Parts: sequence; structure tokens; C-alpha cells
Amino acid sequence: MATIATRNVALSATSKAFGQGLDAAQNRLGRFRKSVAKVDDVLGGFGKGLVGAFAAGALVNKFQDLAAEMDKVGKSADKLGIPADKLQGLQFAAEQSGLSADQMSQGLQTMNRVVSEAAIGVGEAGASLNELGLSAERLNQMSPDQKLAKIADALQGVGNQADRSRVLGKIFGEEVGPALVNTLANGSAGLEEMQRQLEATGAVMTREQIGKIEEMNDALNRASKPVEGAFKQAMVGIAPIVTGAADAVGKLGLSIDNT
Repeated sequence: MATIATRNVALSATSKAFGQGLDAAQNRLGRFRKSVAKVDDVLGGFGKGLVGAFAAGALVNKFQDLAAEMDKVGKSADKLGIPADKLQGLQFAAEQSGLSADQMSQGLQTMNRVVSEAAIGVGEAGASLNELGLSAERLNQMSPDQKLAKIADALQGVGNQADRSRVLGKIFGEEVGPALVNTLANGSAGLEEMQRQLEATGAVMTREQIGKIEEMNDALNRASKPVEGAFKQAMVGIAPIVTGAADAVGKLGLSIDNT
């Protein structure tokens, strides 16, 4: 009986300590909520809606997802040497024919490399470009979207799908090239039509606009840090209590098994 009483006292003390840890964590979060409420008072009615959305996390997540997507487009456009709006149009054309935006970017990167190689007489793409009647030296002076337009038009003179797949595989890589057969089926006119359709939706953003979204993403990231900090501090405060409670319960279970 004495042993059971001792165990009960130990568990009671552990539960009390655990409760105190939770109270401390709640106090930290309470102070953070008061800080948010002050911001809410300053922003007024508009701020109330924003604070509610931020608390739920939905608006933050939506903005961060969009910002991450646009950030990727901006950086890919810079790396490829293509206007951001043109890259978005080409990615849309790819998506409409079953490819992903990333696959289009990958294909353009491969195209840039092999055309540059062919222009100095190396690599395997030179023969495919000659088959299309295109000059590697001239293509190498063009932007990626202009290169793709020339290749799309030249592809119309290739007799069958198998030959088109073979040629595109040498220029855009074997993973992406054959899949571009449908994307380029209507030549440069088809790509321009896809660009117009996307622009009509209002979804196309310039590099300058993408830069503003990048700034917004940075601001949202900074805004999320106080919440993250509050939870981290709460975890630090609770962790030893939880560990002690878990150990005590485990030891109690072993003791019971041995009785």
C-alpha cells in the first residue's frame, strides 16, 4: 500500500509540474495575441480581416504558395535569358499539351546549351538543326522564345511524328523533346495563341511585378517569425516536463509489471 501511495504522490507532482508548464506556454501565447490585437486596433476593420486570416494561416499559405511559384518563374527566366512573361506563356502551352512548367524550363535550358554547342561545331544537335534548315549560329543570337518559335515553324516541314520526336529529342533532350511534339504542332502561331489566352486571364506577370511579389514573400516570412518564436519557446518550456512525465509513467508501468 505504501508503494502505491508513493507512486500516486509522484504522479500528482508530475501532473502539477506539467500543468505549470502548460500555463507558462499559454501565458507566452497570450502575450503574443495581445501584440496582434494592438496591430488590429491600428489597422481597423481591414486589419481585423487580415489578422483573422493570418491566425487561420490560410491567407499566409496562399500568398506564400503564389510567391514561391512566381519566385521560381522569375529565377528561371533570369537563368534562361527569357522575358518572364514569355516563359509563363510557354509553360502554359506546355501544360495544355500534357507537360509541366518545369519540363518546359528544362527543355529550354537544354535547347540553349545544345544550340550554343552546335554554333561552335560540337555536340549532336547540329545535324538535327541542319535537318530543320536552321542555322545554329543565327539561333544562338536569339532569345529562347525566339529560338523555340523558329524551331516550331521549321518542324512543320518534317514528315511524320517519329521523325519529329527524334529531332526534338536531340534539341530538347530525350526526356522532354519527344513530348514537345504536340506543344509545337501548330508552329509559332500556336505558341502565340497560347500566350494570348494566358494574358487574357490576367495571370501573366512581368519581371517587375514578380519582384514585388518576392518582396511580399519576404515580408510574410518576417511576419511569421513571431508566431514561430512563440511556439518554439513554448516547446522549450514544456519539453522537460513532458519528458519527466513520460519517464515517470514508463517507470510506473515497469513497476506494476514487476509486482
